[in-house]
Amino acid sequence: MSDSEVFKEEQPNIEIDLEETAPKPAKKKRVMTEEQKSRLKEQLKKGRETSMANRQKTALAKRLSNKEKEEEKDAILAESLLKRSKKSAPPDLTPPKPTPAKVAEPKQEEKIKADTTELDALKKELAELKAHNKPKAVAEAPKPETPKTPAPVRRVVAMKKKKGNVFF
Repeated sequence: MSDSEVFKEEQPNIEIDLEETAPKPAKKKRVMTEEQKSRLKEQLKKGRETSMANRQKTALAKRLSNKEKEEEKDAILAESLLKRSKKSAPPDLTPPKPTPAKVAEPKQEEKIKADTTELDALKKELAELKAHNKPKAVAEAPKPETPKTPAPVRRVVAMKKKKGNVFF
């Protein structure tokens, strides 16, 4: 027996009946007058305008609410920074000395100047925080090294010797 006889396959006779189907009749298009077409176009235009106006209103409302939230956050930050700066300043334990009114005015002016400089510094710091608006960098932990998987082992299959048409 030869290889061609052994591996010869018989293909079954398959009969395929293809019935031709008639295409479905297409629906007739709706006939519209020019007046109806123009009315529909106007309605579409009006709808687009109202939807655009609604989107703009919601966007404006969202912007305003975000702005208010930012202002509230700024106020909270300013208050906390003022509290921190007051806590860190050493308390004045000496009782105030009574002085004439003329001498007290320059001290008050100095206090006001000091307070305004402190406020300006806080405003600058707040502006920097807003500008950066980035969280402090967190040191990244080194990733643990994953062991490399070994390459797949290739198996060598020994070929059998062929004597004539028969394998051993």
